[in-house]
Order: sequence, then structure tokens, then C-alpha cells
Amino acid sequence: MTISHGEEQGLANLREAFDQSFARPRELKSAIRENFLAVRVAGHPYLIRLSEVASLHARRQITAIPSAIAELIGVAGFRGTVSAVYDLRALLGHSGSGPLPWVVLVRTKELLGLAFDLFEGHVSVASYAIARKEPFESVRLDDSEVRPVLQIASVVEALERRIVALPKES
Repeated sequence: MTISHGEEQGLANLREAFDQSFARPRELKSAIRENFLAVRVAGHPYLIRLSEVASLHARRQITAIPSAIAELIGVAGFRGTVSAVYDLRALLGHSGSGPLPWVVLVRTKELLGLAFDLFEGHVSVASYAIARKEPFESVRLDDSEVRPVLQIASVVEALERRIVALPKES
């Protein structure tokens, strides 16, 4: 099996995060923690709340289907169910081309797949590290890195509005 550079980097990041978890001092048990997936979409860093994720998949076979929604890549099978898979780059307004090796299934009314470029690892942060300024959130990971939190509900709502606005076939 061939591993791409992006997948190799994702695995290296996982190993590093695991090793570093033993090097950091323990935080107070009373701190409420939130868990995220760290991802890159068209080179931009984002976090996705783990509570909104049903599963994460690498190199999933996606079958293209015709659609009036340009962001729809196609459909794929996930543990006995078929779900639509959308290009997260395009949904967020980023340009880019090439393969999207990672798919995150998010919990919505129906499972929905969002394909992206690079999975960097799992991040667990104390709730005080999350800056909230409606409708946005960001997380300070360290002194030099702040990442925006993807608002999955907002992404899905915008997609649903576009679908409803499509002209009906007669």
C-alpha cells in the first residue's frame, strides 16, 4: 500500500502528539476540556468539534454522481450506509484541486461526508482556551497558533439553503 505525503505527515503528527502528551505537565482535573480534530483545508488550519463527528476515514472510494451542486463530489459507503460527500474546500470558499484523501462524517439529520486535504491529529483543550465571538470560535493551541473552529451546523445550513434554492425538475 502506498502512503501519500499528506497521510505520512498526518501519521507523523499523531505520533508526535502522542509522545508530547507524556512530556506535558498534567493540567488541573477540574478544567473542562473540549476535543477537536485538527485538519487542513486548502492549506488553511481548522478544528472540527469531535462531538459533531461520527467517524473519520482515509482514502475512501467516492463514486461521482451528476449534481447541480458543484461541491458534491459523489457518494461513498460507510459501515453499511451510503452518504453524500462534499468538497470542504469549495464549501468554505477556498480554491484548490487534487485529491481529498480524508473524509469526516458529521452528525446532521443524515450522515454527511466532508472531504478535506489533511488530518493533523486530535486536540484536547481546556475550555478557557476557546475564544467565542458569535458566530465564530477559535482555539489557542499554543503561544503561536490560533485555529478557527469550523461551525459544522453553519456549513450544513448553507448547503441546505443552496439545495432548497435549486430549480425543481419538471
